[in-house]
Amino acid sequence: MKLIINLSNNLVGGGLQVALSFIEECKIFSSHAFHIFLGENVKKQIDVNSFPDNFIFYNINKVKFWRISRILRPLEKKIKPDCVFTVFGPSYWRPKSPHLMGYAYGHYIYYDYSYYKYISYLKKIKIKIKGLFHLFLFKQQADCFVVETDDAKERLKNLLNINKVYVVFNTCGSYYYNYYDFPKKLPEKNIDEIRLITITRYYVHKYLESIPLVINELLNKNIKNVTFTLTLEHKDYERIIPKELRKYVYNAGPINVNECPSLYKECDILYLPTLLETFSASYPEAMVMEKPILTSDLSFAHSICGNAALYFDPFSAKDIADKIELLINNNELCKKLVNSGKERLVDFGTANDRAKKYLNICENIVTDKKIENEE
Repeated sequence: MKLIINLSNNLVGGGLQVALSFIEECKIFSSHAFHIFLGENVKKQIDVNSFPDNFIFYNINKVKFWRISRILRPLEKKIKPDCVFTVFGPSYWRPKSPHLMGYAYGHYIYYDYSYYKYISYLKKIKIKIKGLFHLFLFKQQADCFVVETDDAKERLKNLLNINKVYVVFNTCGSYYYNYYDFPKKLPEKNIDEIRLITITRYYVHKYLESIPLVINELLNKNIKNVTFTLTLEHKDYERIIPKELRKYVYNAGPINVNECPSLYKECDILYLPTLLETFSASYPEAMVMEKPILTSDLSFAHSICGNAALYFDPFSAKDIADKIELLINNNELCKKLVNSGKERLVDFGTANDRAKKYLNICENIVTDKKIENEE
């Protein structure tokens, strides 16, 4: 199969992690020809010289979204692929070949989530307008979709009135099983210190603004040995964390995806106060790194973590502080969450399993198209 993997749309965060992991795993599939459209963010984090001869890379410079089709259309015409896989859309381009697109916009399928009670009316209107545009593009530019949970599948089918939606669970990259320690990013740990970690760029829906509120609740309980670790741009860190509370927060700054396991190793508990997701790779990452998970009490989180997480009301700093106190005082509960996480990882499969499933879907799409043309 001759496949275009479209990573031209400047992926960030979790989408970038999935894209990097996927193309790394594709190295072992020598029977396919891979043509990789590289956006600038992806290009910065891979070594194209480490890939075998069945990979051809195309550097796609960042342009306005309405110009991307002019760049990609001639390349597709030259390559003549059997299939195009845009790992996460929208692609802002309609290939002539069968087109599989990943969908990960929680904003449009979870209108019932409390996130919409948190944001301003103006923000809601902006999301609504942007959503109408994006959903039009999704429906016009893809033949079928792949999502990361069964819940997202049903919601997307109803939203777009389509049937061709596949599910491939997210998981952590293979480097989590074969990582090496990078130089430490955090100060030496105090004997009784408990470190909570949140690996993310700044997004409103991650609700990192909860951290100062939780710190104050912990201090009210006379709990002073809990610190939070973030990976934010410095300007975002300074905006979110007041000066008087920064001694309880470490900011490691933005890090490359292969550095994440080393940072997890320096910490104790995953803290994810998100208000909206389709899937977060932080969950399986914490599971494989044997860290207890502390996260928002939302349906998507339960569908991923099950009994491998301790859940809280993200809008209640007191509830979060109570759950933190419970974890740091209950070693048996921590062990139970970690063990449940190990069991849950089996359901997600490995990064290699994920790559196989993506490629199988592409092969099925190509076969279905041939049958359709013959008819």
